[in-house]
Amino acid sequence: MFKKGMWLYAARGLAMGAGLLSQLMLARVGGAEGYGVFSAMMGLILLANGFADFGVPLNGPRFFLAKELQWIAEAQSMRRTFSLLSGFLYLLACWFLYREYAHLLVFGLPLVLFHFMQIDWLLRAQQKHMLSAWRQMLQTALGLLAVASVFFFSLPWWFALVGISLAGPITYFIFWPTGEQWRKPASRWLPKATIMRDQSKVFIGQLAHQATYALPTLLFLPLAGAAANGQLGSHYLLFTSLGGFSLITLDLFMARQNNQMKNYARSMWLVSLPAFLGILLGEWYYPLLFSGRGLSWNQDLLIPLLAVVGVHTARLIYLNSLLFTGAWNTYRNLSLQALGIHLAAWVLMAIFARSSITGPMALYLLVASEGVLLIRLFFHHKRKMRTHV
Repeated sequence: MFKKGMWLYAARGLAMGAGLLSQLMLARVGGAEGYGVFSAMMGLILLANGFADFGVPLNGPRFFLAKELQWIAEAQSMRRTFSLLSGFLYLLACWFLYREYAHLLVFGLPLVLFHFMQIDWLLRAQQKHMLSAWRQMLQTALGLLAVASVFFFSLPWWFALVGISLAGPITYFIFWPTGEQWRKPASRWLPKATIMRDQSKVFIGQLAHQATYALPTLLFLPLAGAAANGQLGSHYLLFTSLGGFSLITLDLFMARQNNQMKNYARSMWLVSLPAFLGILLGEWYYPLLFSGRGLSWNQDLLIPLLAVVGVHTARLIYLNSLLFTGAWNTYRNLSLQALGIHLAAWVLMAIFARSSITGPMALYLLVASEGVLLIRLFFHHKRKMRTHV
């Protein structure tokens, strides 16, 4: 598995390094406030793209391996429709929820509108790992070029937001396949209605998952301001960058048969080690990356960041094991429960202790909601094991 997917890990490693360099330059030209807006923009894009994905990247590789090309065609058509709808919802969120920063957040719109053209999940299903890796590396390089231009030529810092947002669609067009059978749906309505019914369980579960992890920077911005959100976002980046290795492992296993799932958990913990080590070493390299302009290392964020990596890895192991066995309803219900707990905690904090909401508190709310989910998953797994005895 690691041999075939080494290009994906190499791409993620290069993207992580280039991404940290981009964050360094962006933080220096935009300061804590500019970085806080950027963090919220990326969180909002993550949520919007989770909606646009329609859950297809999770189980699409299995359908491709089963030669269900018509399903792929219909699902991809739905992703196109949902990307347009997601772009509209993105604009509404910018205007009604983040009106003070809407003129900056709107620059992220291209990454949402053209997200349906991002088909890394299909390239991995086709065992085209190198092609997927090259696309990711090119997107990272273009984004880095945009941020570097701002840094070296003293351009307005928001130009970096534009460049990062356009880098994705440019690579989507470059790597978009032509003439493939799966791109041609046979019917306009009936298959889509069937796909909508069957895929909605995975779709809702995936969207709830992504919303749970996007909430810290999305809700902290209006409650604490852009500067405080920049401080949190610059630390949360250590998780979102390093934690991506576990997501790649999930993608690789989803494109394999069930008899290869036995090594899934071991592989997930193995590739999560760089995240744990990277965060533990953050005290030494963070000042080199983000020194000045209102950003400084916050030791109070160390423990919650490590806890986030731990619950994130365990969630992917237990919750996505439901996808391997086709337990779509359980996957959807448990993901929604975790999101509901997380939202409820934020609402209570905003009403009764708004002044107490800090960066560490935002992450502890995430850890607590995920902890409750893991307890539910543990007992669900034990109950399932007893029924098979």
